[in-house]
Amino acid sequence: MSLLSDPLCLPAAETGTSTIQQLTQALEQLRQEELRRFGRRLSAEQTDSLDELTTALVQRVVQGLAQRLGTARQRGNSTPLLQVLTTLFDLQTQADAAH
Repeated sequence: MSLLSDPLCLPAAETGTSTIQQLTQALEQLRQEELRRFGRRLSAEQTDSLDELTTALVQRVVQGLAQRLGTARQRGNSTPLLQVLTTLFDLQTQADAAH
């Protein structure tokens, strides 16, 4: 199962949505890499269970961050949170994408 096939319904502020989308992609890539690595040592049933568990975990993390970003956006102070997320997860900023 891929998190990318189940996009979050987020407010329409492009920068925040782009950051959350990039974060989702980065976490999904990491999740799948680790699942492949650990899946070699597990049965098919265990791999399926681990897939479900890690998908749910990543979704909860991303949804929590998206909610906090939405709250910060409503207060007019989402920029610091966006900067932290971009730095912590080494995400590409829109300015970087233009170059």
